[in-house]
Amino acid sequence: WGAPLPDKNHTTNAINTALKMQAESYRISQRWKEKLHFDIKTRIGINTGEVIVGNMGSRKKFDFTVMGDNVNIAARLEAINKFYGTDIIVSEETIKSNKDKYVARELDTLLVKGKSKPVKIFELISHSEQPSDFEWGKIIGEFEEGINLYKEKEFFKAKQKFEYILKIKKSDKPSLLYIKR
Repeated sequence: WGAPLPDKNHTTNAINTALKMQAESYRISQRWKEKLHFDIKTRIGINTGEVIVGNMGSRKKFDFTVMGDNVNIAARLEAINKFYGTDIIVSEETIKSNKDKYVARELDTLLVKGKSKPVKIFELISHSEQPSDFEWGKIIGEFEEGINLYKEKEFFKAKQKFEYILKIKKSDKPSLLYIKR
C-alpha cells in the first residue's frame, strides 16, 4: 500500500488484508482437508517502512516491484512464522499505530541478518472486537510477563508463566518455544 498512489491507511489496509487472507485460507483448508490429507497453511509477514517501488529491469524485461531493506524484513517475518508456529507476524513499526484496533502480542526481538538495529516482532491475532475461543487478554498479559522474566534471566518464573498459558491454550507454540529455550 502507498504505491503507486499514496495511502494514509497503508498499515491498516495491510493488516486487514492479512486477516482476511488468513480467514479465507482457513476456510479453504477446512474444505479440502479431507481430500488433501493435510492443512493448507498461509504465513504472512508485514513490515512498514520506505522502499523503492516501480518498474525494475531492462527495456526488454522488467517487473513492477518493490526493493529495499524493509521488503527483506517483511520476507523474513513471513518465513519465521514457521519457527514460532504463528500465521501472521508484523513488525513494531506496523502495529504501533494500530494497537487499539487489533489483538497482537509481542513475540521477540530479532536482529535481522545484515542489520545492526533489532526489530521487535508481534503475532497478529485478530481484530480487537472479534470474538475468540481463547482469553487473549489474559494470554497476552501472561506472555508479556513471561518474556520480561525470560529477559531478566528469571527462567523458572518465566517457565511458570508459559506453562500457565498452556492451560488456557494447549497448543500455544510461542509458549512452547520459550519453555524449550
